[in-house]
Amino acid sequence: MSSSRGIIGRANSLVQVLFLFYVACSIEKARAQGERAILLEFYYANTQFYTGSVGSSSLPSGWGLPPSHCTWTGVGCDAFSLVSSLSFNSPSPLTLTPGLANLTNLRTINLYSSCWYGTIPPALVLLPLLLTLRLTNNAGCTQGLTGTLPAVWTSPLSSIYLNNRHSFSGGIPASIFALPSLTVFYISGTNMNGTFPFF
Repeated sequence: MSSSRGIIGRANSLVQVLFLFYVACSIEKARAQGERAILLEFYYANTQFYTGSVGSSSLPSGWGLPPSHCTWTGVGCDAFSLVSSLSFNSPSPLTLTPGLANLTNLRTINLYSSCWYGTIPPALVLLPLLLTLRLTNNAGCTQGLTGTLPAVWTSPLSSIYLNNRHSFSGGIPASIFALPSLTVFYISGTNMNGTFPFF
């Protein structure tokens, strides 16, 4: 009798473990699908700006196609299909969408030599795992990011590149230089209208 109870107990434990594993996998799958939707928002925002209609984009070819966003050019993912990096350049106008700040697994944003317009979403520099932020302008572009830099920076950033033809107002927030891991802050060729933090 006790042997049967032991077998039943172990079977119940196994069922519970399998159920929890299933729930965890379902949550990660739903999260990955949500991140794909965020990238599609980014894709369509830049597609419509560039052409006025869906069909051509400022982003690399292959974006928006099935089966997975992790196969799109410049998109890096972890084992759970969560976005860990964005790395590409664009010779056409490119803007950041606020939803990118919901990619909480992002460690690298390396969008180099692009033709930027718009502003930096404040929440983007609060990402909990972000180590590298590179938003550099192509030397041939006449536009660039504008507005003020986000006032609060709390990501574990070690490298920030905001160089070439951007036009920021309001100066450099002191919180950038309070980032404990920061080793590179590069703003060469960028117009700044404001103050530099005093140390």
